[in-house]
Amino acid sequence: TKYSVAATKVTGVLRVVMRTEFNVPAIAKKYPQVEQLVKLIGSLKLSVQESQNEKAAKSLVLSIQDGHIEVSVLCKERHLVWRDANDEPVMKDGQPALVPEPPVTLHARVTDLQIRIRDFGCWFVPSLDLPMMCFQVEVKADPYPQIVLSCEEMGAFPMETFVKPFFDLRAMRYLLMHDLRIQVHISDLADADEFQFMGHVQIPRLASLVVKCLKMFARKQMQSGDLIRLLRDVFQSIGSDFALQEKECDEFAKNNAAKPAQSEEVVAAQPDGPPVQLEAEVVAEDGDEKSPTALFGW
Repeated sequence: TKYSVAATKVTGVLRVVMRTEFNVPAIAKKYPQVEQLVKLIGSLKLSVQESQNEKAAKSLVLSIQDGHIEVSVLCKERHLVWRDANDEPVMKDGQPALVPEPPVTLHARVTDLQIRIRDFGCWFVPSLDLPMMCFQVEVKADPYPQIVLSCEEMGAFPMETFVKPFFDLRAMRYLLMHDLRIQVHISDLADADEFQFMGHVQIPRLASLVVKCLKMFARKQMQSGDLIRLLRDVFQSIGSDFALQEKECDEFAKNNAAKPAQSEEVVAAQPDGPPVQLEAEVVAEDGDEKSPTALFGW
Protein backbone atom coordinates (compact mmCIF):
# COMPACT_ATOMS: atom_id res chain seq x y z
CA THR A 1 0.00 0.00 0.00
CA LYS A 2 1.35 3.40 -0.98
CA TYR A 3 0.38 6.65 0.69
CA SER A 4 1.28 10.00 -0.82
CA VAL A 5 0.94 13.54 0.47
CA ALA A 6 1.20 16.61 -1.76
CA ALA A 7 0.55 20.32 -1.32
CA THR A 8 -2.35 22.02 -3.13
CA LYS A 9 -2.70 25.60 -4.42
CA VAL A 10 -4.15 26.61 -1.04
CA THR A 11 -1.65 27.02 1.78
CA GLY A 12 -2.12 24.45 4.53
CA VAL A 13 -4.37 22.13 2.49
CA LEU A 14 -2.86 18.76 1.58
CA ARG A 15 -3.92 16.11 -0.91
CA VAL A 16 -3.64 12.62 0.62
CA VAL A 17 -3.90 9.60 -1.68
CA MET A 18 -3.83 5.91 -0.80
CA ARG A 19 -3.22 3.38 -3.59
CA THR A 20 -3.44 -0.37 -3.09
CA GLU A 21 -4.81 -3.51 -4.70
CA PHE A 22 -6.64 -6.69 -3.73
CA ASN A 23 -4.37 -9.59 -2.85
CA VAL A 24 -6.82 -12.30 -3.92
CA PRO A 25 -4.66 -15.33 -2.93
CA ALA A 26 -4.25 -13.98 0.62
CA ILE A 27 -7.97 -13.20 0.90
CA ALA A 28 -8.86 -16.68 -0.38
CA LYS A 29 -6.78 -18.32 2.37
CA LYS A 30 -8.32 -16.55 5.34
CA TYR A 31 -11.70 -15.39 3.96
CA PRO A 32 -12.69 -18.00 1.33
CA GLN A 33 -16.33 -16.93 1.15
CA VAL A 34 -15.33 -13.34 0.32
CA GLU A 35 -13.09 -14.29 -2.60
CA GLN A 36 -16.02 -14.51 -5.05
CA LEU A 37 -17.34 -11.11 -3.94
CA VAL A 38 -13.95 -9.52 -4.60
CA LYS A 39 -13.74 -11.12 -8.05
CA LEU A 40 -17.20 -9.78 -8.90
CA ILE A 41 -16.13 -6.12 -8.69
CA GLY A 42 -14.85 -4.96 -12.08
CA SER A 43 -15.00 -1.23 -11.42
CA LEU A 44 -16.60 1.23 -9.03
CA LYS A 45 -16.43 4.91 -8.14
CA LEU A 46 -17.73 6.25 -4.83
CA SER A 47 -17.90 9.96 -4.00
CA VAL A 48 -18.91 11.33 -0.61
CA GLN A 49 -20.61 14.63 -1.44
CA GLU A 50 -22.12 17.70 0.16
CA SER A 51 -25.44 17.23 -1.65
CA GLN A 52 -27.23 14.82 -3.99
CA ASN A 53 -26.30 16.88 -7.06
CA GLU A 54 -23.77 15.24 -9.38
CA LYS A 55 -21.63 18.41 -9.43
CA ALA A 56 -21.70 18.95 -5.67
CA ALA A 57 -18.51 19.41 -3.66
CA LYS A 58 -16.82 16.15 -2.65
CA SER A 59 -14.81 15.11 0.38
CA LEU A 60 -13.68 11.52 -0.23
CA VAL A 61 -13.36 9.74 -3.58
CA LEU A 62 -12.80 5.99 -3.84
CA SER A 63 -12.27 4.18 -7.14
CA ILE A 64 -11.75 0.50 -7.96
CA GLN A 65 -10.56 -0.70 -11.36
CA ASP A 66 -9.57 -4.32 -12.02
CA GLY A 67 -8.54 -4.89 -8.41
CA HIS A 68 -6.62 -1.61 -8.03
CA ILE A 69 -7.96 0.75 -5.36
CA GLU A 70 -7.39 4.47 -4.91
CA VAL A 71 -8.74 6.66 -2.11
CA SER A 72 -8.12 10.41 -2.04
CA VAL A 73 -9.05 13.28 0.29
CA LEU A 74 -8.08 16.89 0.90
CA CYS A 75 -7.35 17.88 4.45
CA LYS A 76 -6.24 20.83 6.54
CA GLU A 77 -4.51 19.75 9.73
CA ARG A 78 -6.89 16.94 10.82
CA HIS A 79 -10.05 18.19 9.11
CA LEU A 80 -11.40 17.07 5.74
CA VAL A 81 -11.83 19.80 3.12
CA TRP A 82 -14.50 19.98 0.40
CA ARG A 83 -13.14 19.96 -3.15
CA ASP A 84 -14.63 21.16 -6.42
CA ALA A 85 -14.93 19.54 -9.86
CA ASN A 86 -11.30 20.48 -10.62
CA ASP A 87 -10.10 18.64 -7.50
CA GLU A 88 -9.14 21.90 -5.82
CA PRO A 89 -10.21 23.10 -2.34
CA VAL A 90 -13.56 24.88 -2.07
CA MET A 91 -13.11 28.32 -0.50
CA LYS A 92 -15.56 30.06 1.84
CA ASP A 93 -14.92 33.56 3.19
CA GLY A 94 -11.30 33.26 2.13
CA GLN A 95 -10.76 30.00 4.00
CA PRO A 96 -10.94 26.33 2.93
CA ALA A 97 -14.45 24.94 3.43
CA LEU A 98 -14.20 22.16 6.01
CA VAL A 99 -16.44 19.10 6.10
CA PRO A 100 -18.69 19.56 9.18
CA GLU A 101 -18.25 17.43 12.27
CA PRO A 102 -21.10 15.08 13.29
CA PRO A 103 -24.03 15.35 13.39
CA VAL A 104 -23.96 15.80 9.61
CA THR A 105 -25.85 14.51 6.59
CA LEU A 106 -23.71 13.49 3.61
CA HIS A 107 -24.45 11.87 0.27
CA ALA A 108 -22.61 8.87 -1.19
CA ARG A 109 -22.83 8.67 -4.98
CA VAL A 110 -21.90 5.36 -6.65
CA THR A 111 -21.13 5.39 -10.39
CA ASP A 112 -19.26 3.26 -12.95
CA LEU A 113 -20.28 0.11 -11.06
CA GLN A 114 -19.50 -2.97 -13.12
CA ILE A 115 -19.66 -6.58 -11.98
CA ARG A 116 -17.82 -9.41 -13.73
CA ILE A 117 -19.98 -12.50 -14.20
CA ARG A 118 -18.02 -14.44 -16.82
CA ASP A 119 -16.14 -16.40 -14.13
CA PHE A 120 -19.45 -17.48 -12.61
CA GLY A 121 -20.82 -19.38 -15.59
CA CYS A 122 -22.38 -16.51 -17.57
CA TRP A 123 -20.13 -16.82 -20.62
CA PHE A 124 -22.41 -14.89 -23.00
CA VAL A 125 -22.39 -11.73 -20.81
CA PRO A 126 -18.83 -11.17 -19.45
CA SER A 127 -19.77 -8.11 -17.36
CA LEU A 128 -22.81 -6.15 -16.29
CA ASP A 129 -22.99 -2.36 -15.81
CA LEU A 130 -25.19 -1.39 -12.86
CA PRO A 131 -27.03 1.94 -12.56
CA MET A 132 -25.96 5.04 -10.69
CA MET A 133 -27.00 5.04 -7.04
CA CYS A 134 -27.03 7.84 -4.47
CA PHE A 135 -27.37 7.22 -0.75
CA GLN A 136 -28.09 9.62 2.09
CA VAL A 137 -25.68 9.06 4.96
CA GLU A 138 -26.51 10.48 8.39
CA VAL A 139 -23.57 10.52 10.79
CA LYS A 140 -24.17 11.10 14.50
CA ALA A 141 -21.80 11.15 17.46
CA ASP A 142 -24.23 11.46 20.38
CA PRO A 143 -24.86 9.48 22.54
CA TYR A 144 -22.49 7.18 20.58
CA PRO A 145 -21.28 7.00 16.94
CA GLN A 146 -24.06 6.05 14.54
CA ILE A 147 -24.37 5.83 10.75
CA VAL A 148 -27.76 5.65 9.04
CA LEU A 149 -27.91 4.97 5.31
CA SER A 150 -30.89 5.19 2.95
CA CYS A 151 -31.25 5.22 -0.86
CA GLU A 152 -32.44 8.49 -2.41
CA GLU A 153 -31.76 8.00 -6.11
CA MET A 154 -31.20 5.07 -8.49
CA GLY A 155 -30.95 4.84 -12.26
CA ALA A 156 -32.54 2.18 -14.45
CA PHE A 157 -31.07 -1.32 -14.44
CA PRO A 158 -29.86 -2.75 -17.76
CA MET A 159 -32.12 -5.32 -19.44
CA GLU A 160 -35.02 -4.68 -17.04
CA THR A 161 -37.56 -6.12 -19.49
CA PHE A 162 -35.40 -9.14 -20.35
CA VAL A 163 -35.07 -10.37 -16.75
CA LYS A 164 -38.59 -9.44 -15.60
CA PRO A 165 -39.80 -13.10 -15.57
CA PHE A 166 -37.15 -13.79 -12.89
CA PHE A 167 -36.78 -10.41 -11.19
CA ASP A 168 -38.90 -7.23 -11.37
CA LEU A 169 -36.11 -4.64 -11.36
CA ARG A 170 -38.44 -1.65 -11.66
CA ALA A 171 -40.23 -2.70 -8.49
CA MET A 172 -36.85 -3.34 -6.90
CA ARG A 173 -35.72 0.23 -7.61
CA TYR A 174 -38.94 1.62 -6.12
CA LEU A 175 -38.63 -0.45 -2.94
CA LEU A 176 -34.95 0.39 -2.47
CA MET A 177 -35.60 4.12 -2.71
CA HIS A 178 -38.56 3.98 -0.30
CA ASP A 179 -37.71 1.23 2.19
CA LEU A 180 -33.94 0.64 2.35
CA ARG A 181 -32.53 1.63 5.72
CA ILE A 182 -29.21 0.44 7.15
CA GLN A 183 -27.94 1.44 10.59
CA VAL A 184 -24.51 0.91 12.12
CA HIS A 185 -24.08 1.58 15.84
CA ILE A 186 -20.47 1.73 17.06
CA SER A 187 -19.26 1.31 20.62
CA ASP A 188 -17.86 4.56 22.05
CA LEU A 189 -15.65 2.82 24.58
CA ALA A 190 -11.94 3.45 24.07
CA ASP A 191 -10.97 -0.20 24.55
CA ALA A 192 -13.84 -1.73 22.52
CA ASP A 193 -14.26 -2.32 18.81
CA GLU A 194 -17.84 -3.64 18.78
CA PHE A 195 -20.56 -2.49 16.43
CA GLN A 196 -24.17 -3.42 15.73
CA PHE A 197 -25.51 -3.70 12.20
CA MET A 198 -29.24 -3.42 11.42
CA GLY A 199 -30.85 -3.42 8.00
CA HIS A 200 -34.35 -3.17 6.58
CA VAL A 201 -35.23 -3.68 2.93
CA GLN A 202 -38.13 -5.01 0.90
CA ILE A 203 -37.76 -6.83 -2.39
CA PRO A 204 -40.38 -7.89 -4.95
CA ARG A 205 -41.47 -11.49 -5.44
CA LEU A 206 -38.73 -13.56 -7.00
CA ALA A 207 -38.59 -16.73 -9.06
CA SER A 208 -38.05 -19.82 -6.88
CA LEU A 209 -34.63 -20.44 -8.43
CA VAL A 210 -33.45 -16.92 -7.53
CA VAL A 211 -34.77 -17.32 -3.97
CA LYS A 212 -32.82 -20.56 -3.52
CA CYS A 213 -29.61 -18.94 -4.80
CA LEU A 214 -30.01 -15.93 -2.47
CA LYS A 215 -30.73 -18.14 0.53
CA MET A 216 -27.68 -20.28 -0.22
CA PHE A 217 -25.44 -17.22 -0.54
CA ALA A 218 -26.79 -15.59 2.64
CA ARG A 219 -26.45 -18.83 4.61
CA LYS A 220 -22.80 -19.25 3.59
CA GLN A 221 -21.94 -15.66 4.50
CA MET A 222 -23.68 -15.81 7.89
CA GLN A 223 -22.18 -19.17 8.83
CA SER A 224 -18.62 -18.26 7.89
CA GLY A 225 -18.55 -14.64 9.04
CA ASP A 226 -15.73 -14.06 6.54
CA LEU A 227 -17.04 -10.73 5.29
CA ILE A 228 -17.40 -9.28 8.79
CA ARG A 229 -13.94 -10.50 9.81
CA LEU A 230 -12.41 -9.08 6.64
CA LEU A 231 -13.97 -5.65 7.24
CA ARG A 232 -12.81 -5.72 10.86
CA ASP A 233 -9.22 -6.55 9.91
CA VAL A 234 -9.12 -4.00 7.08
CA PHE A 235 -10.40 -1.12 9.23
CA GLN A 236 -8.03 -2.02 12.07
CA SER A 237 -5.09 -2.07 9.65
CA ILE A 238 -6.09 1.22 8.01
CA GLY A 239 -6.54 2.81 11.44
CA SER A 240 -3.03 1.75 12.45
CA ASP A 241 -1.63 3.12 9.20
CA PHE A 242 -3.46 6.43 9.55
CA ALA A 243 -2.12 6.87 13.08
CA LEU A 244 1.40 6.72 11.64
CA GLN A 245 0.54 8.88 8.65
CA GLU A 246 -0.92 11.67 10.81
CA LYS A 247 2.54 12.38 12.15
CA GLU A 248 3.92 12.60 8.61
CA CYS A 249 1.07 14.88 7.46
CA ASP A 250 1.49 17.18 10.46
CA GLU A 251 5.23 17.46 9.82
CA PHE A 252 4.69 18.00 6.10
CA ALA A 253 2.11 20.75 6.75
CA LYS A 254 4.40 22.44 9.25
CA ASN A 255 7.34 22.49 6.85
CA ASN A 256 5.23 23.80 3.95
CA ALA A 257 3.01 26.27 5.81
CA ALA A 258 4.83 29.30 4.39
CA LYS A 259 5.76 27.81 1.01
CA PRO A 260 3.87 28.01 -2.31
CA ALA A 261 2.25 24.92 -3.82
CA GLN A 262 4.67 22.31 -5.06
CA SER A 263 4.20 20.32 -8.23
CA GLU A 264 6.12 17.29 -7.09
CA GLU A 265 4.51 14.60 -4.98
CA VAL A 266 5.94 13.61 -1.61
CA VAL A 267 5.51 10.01 -0.50
CA ALA A 268 4.58 9.74 3.16
CA ALA A 269 6.77 7.18 4.89
CA GLN A 270 7.46 5.93 8.36
CA PRO A 271 10.30 7.71 10.12
CA ASP A 272 13.55 6.24 8.77
CA GLY A 273 11.68 3.60 6.82
CA PRO A 274 9.83 2.69 3.61
CA PRO A 275 6.16 3.50 2.86
CA VAL A 276 3.78 1.91 5.34
CA GLN A 277 2.46 -1.52 4.35
CA LEU A 278 -1.14 -2.42 5.19
CA GLU A 279 -0.98 -5.91 6.62
CA ALA A 280 -3.20 -8.48 8.32
CA GLU A 281 -2.72 -11.92 9.78
CA VAL A 282 -3.19 -14.73 7.25
CA VAL A 283 -2.66 -18.45 7.93
CA ALA A 284 0.60 -19.66 6.39
CA GLU A 285 0.56 -22.46 3.83
CA ASP A 286 1.87 -25.05 6.27
CA GLY A 287 -0.95 -24.18 8.70
CA ASP A 288 1.36 -24.23 11.73
CA GLU A 289 1.88 -20.52 12.27
CA LYS A 290 0.39 -17.22 11.21
CA SER A 291 2.35 -14.92 8.98
CA PRO A 292 1.70 -11.19 8.34
CA THR A 293 0.79 -11.56 4.66
CA ALA A 294 -0.57 -8.34 3.19
CA LEU A 295 -4.20 -8.52 2.13
CA PHE A 296 -3.48 -5.54 -0.06
CA GLY A 297 -0.20 -4.72 -1.75
CA TRP A 298 1.16 -2.30 -4.31
